[in-house]
Amino acid sequence: MELSQLKYFQKLSRLEHFTRAAEELHISQPSLSKSIANLEGELGVQLFDRYNRSVHLNGYGKALLAHVDKIMEEVDEAHAELRDMKAGSRGNLTVASTFYLDFPGGPTDFIRKFLFNNPEISLHVYYMESSSMETLLQERKIAFAMTTDSIENPDIISEELFSYRMGIVVCKDDALAGRKSVSMAELRDYPFLSNNSSPDLHDSIYDICTKAGFRPKVKIECDNGDLIGEAVSRGMGISFVTERRAGG
Repeated sequence: MELSQLKYFQKLSRLEHFTRAAEELHISQPSLSKSIANLEGELGVQLFDRYNRSVHLNGYGKALLAHVDKIMEEVDEAHAELRDMKAGSRGNLTVASTFYLDFPGGPTDFIRKFLFNNPEISLHVYYMESSSMETLLQERKIAFAMTTDSIENPDIISEELFSYRMGIVVCKDDALAGRKSVSMAELRDYPFLSNNSSPDLHDSIYDICTKAGFRPKVKIECDNGDLIGEAVSRGMGISFVTERRAGG
């Protein structure tokens, strides 16, 4: 059973006249007659009662037509959905990020405008480590990813969206307070208070420490910024912060 057969059957059912149906379908009458005969042969029943100049849909035909109408409606909706997806006005937008997107001038502004201008788009944002992104991109399970770590893959195109500066927060009584810059070597013996709500910051800290020749001594690791801030103020350790700047 082919889709064209169902389309021809639907048209003939509406008009109940082979010549007019063939004209509207832009096919020859013999082609229409052959298609309907093949459909009836496949189903094993006559769908029309035939008379000299006309045909009338019988009980079998009416039962089939009810299903065909639903099928053709689904086909039309599928065509419309695919057209909209191709035009970018319908579908799913799946984004992965290693950091929260709501910093000033960040991707949230662009995503908000895009989403509100395309209300038929469904948005899904997932936060994850950058190590998972390459595979998901290649498998087309995410549309694009945002990470502070570069992905070296010839099949993946990367663009710089922003740059960021990294700093530390210390207790006001600490010897480092008031300094404009410090070396990583000076932080070797400090307890680290790590905010793991942002996977990219968490990974970057470990990477920087490793390159400086030591492993950070993590005293607190959580996603509660207020708790970490209070711990820093009490002199329990240091914490890293970043300042992102959109546009590189």
